Amino acid sequence: MTGTAIALPTDALSAVQLAKELANSRLVPQAFQKSPADIFLVMATTSRLGLDFFLTIGEVNVIKNRLFFSGKLSAAIINSSGALAERLAYDYSGEGKDRKVVVSARLVNETTPRTVEVKLQDVETENAIWKRQPDQQLGYSGARIWGRRHTPEVLLGMLFEGETIDITPTSVVTRDAPPITLDNAEPQAGQPEPVVVGERTVIEEGAQPFTIPREDTDEWRAWAMLLLAYIRAAPDVNAINEWCVHNADQLDLLKEQEPDKHKRLVDMIHHQLAMREEQ
Repeated sequence: MTGTAIALPTDALSAVQLAKELANSRLVPQAFQKSPADIFLVMATTSRLGLDFFLTIGEVNVIKNRLFFSGKLSAAIINSSGALAERLAYDYSGEGKDRKVVVSARLVNETTPRTVEVKLQDVETENAIWKRQPDQQLGYSGARIWGRRHTPEVLLGMLFEGETIDITPTSVVTRDAPPITLDNAEPQAGQPEPVVVGERTVIEEGAQPFTIPREDTDEWRAWAMLLLAYIRAAPDVNAINEWCVHNADQLDLLKEQEPDKHKRLVDMIHHQLAMREEQ
């Protein structure tokens, strides 16, 4: 994907004109036909990352008004970013649902590789390709998670296939179900206390998504309370997704350390998503 076989225009006006012409092509993905502004966004992204636009656009889709990139692109972007001393390496082990991959790489000017371990059962989706190519898809997920954790400045706000797994509902929320909030959330039988408790935190609507720091690395309640407060104040589904993407690393860490608390937080986020979709 790296390298540019056909150079894109360097000035914005020429790039916009090219995007208009490409929008009339039958060879661009259907999501971009008649959408020159969307094509321009892909041009800008590929130029920043040093990717070949004409090869990359076939790996991009539009979901809920956001650009989503195929899983294979995450590894390509990280490997070509200049941040690594050597390419990402993959070590697979286990069978069936216990299959896992350890993704590792050494950053420039560091002597010890950084790693992440990703289990199949934590990232597998219902897509049939996971049945046909489990190791390949597991590798894509591992590369994305490695990049989110160790080189967030490379992937920035890009969304990839499988990125929404952290906000997949773990329970069904119906129209008549009472809202699940910080004030009235009660633990299910045999479950631990809710993720957050105490007084409700109120955030002014319209805050721009950002990565929320954790003041106490041993305590999740304050962080989860603040994230949920910002999500409550988010105006629409896209804004909620952006909050989740910006805080994906912490959500992954919460899932590793406190899976039950992660489940409850995800249920609360999904309820907020359901409310926006009904509006």
